[in-house]
Amino acid sequence: MDSGASEYISSNQAILHDLYLLDRPMMVNLPDGDQVRVTHQGKLRIAHDLILNDMLLVPNFKFNLQSIKRLCKQL
Repeated sequence: MDSGASEYISSNQAILHDLYLLDRPMMVNLPDGDQVRVTHQGKLRIAHDLILNDMLLVPNFKFNLQSIKRLCKQL
């Protein structure tokens, strides 16, 4: 969980489902200041009745980030 993150980010494609190619790739700013191009997003089930939608796939990132702000809006 990250209070400063604006998006859900995962580096692990295997944990995502309903993965799809974005119509338009987007650039995402990482905490270290780097920018990466993101081409796919999907969903992450974290509980039986809780799914994080629109999780961005960033394969070369080392962590999974869950935005507290987005989670509060979703709930």
